[in-house]
Amino acid sequence: MVREARVGAVISLVLFKRLGKPTFLQLYKPDPPDVILMQPSKEKIGQRDITQLEITSYVGKPKESLLKQLKRTKTPPGRHLYSENHIILVNVGKGLKVDYKPIRDYLNQNKTPFPVWTLQEKESRPDTIARVVIVNPEIFEIDVNVGEAVHIFEKLKPPGVIHSKRVSKTELVRVESAKKCYEAPWETIGK
Repeated sequence: MVREARVGAVISLVLFKRLGKPTFLQLYKPDPPDVILMQPSKEKIGQRDITQLEITSYVGKPKESLLKQLKRTKTPPGRHLYSENHIILVNVGKGLKVDYKPIRDYLNQNKTPFPVWTLQEKESRPDTIARVVIVNPEIFEIDVNVGEAVHIFEKLKPPGVIHSKRVSKTELVRVESAKKCYEAPWETIGK
């Protein structure tokens, strides 16, 4: 769960830096998905955009290529284990080289309905630089200075905890400052 929280937090900051919308994360029980990301919708006030992350790793000294690992675990030929509402996020170990073109070609030929992204730490000194690669339908790379993203995010003074409920009218949605909470959001439901 610690690895998933770390990966989810970095992706939240990448999305915030790229899209300019605060992104909040929740470790999800029961699994899958591993992490749910939530952003305020730009299209409808009071609504939230939800992204479900299924996280896997490609670290150490892998015995197979990332493409073979994905085929075996997340994207078997001719089958789709996840829907278009998911993102498969691969945490790639520092220094590992990945050839994305064959992965992209396979995912597109397999008509994979969900995107596959990778996250890799590129530098840790003097700044932590994370690289996110969106593999399909086209390869797109994003480098983000994580510390800078945290600094900008903190300037927004976001709430520490967001409790979200369904409402019949978006006019009924309100934002309140939260007190310091040491419980996971799903543990506070109904209190």
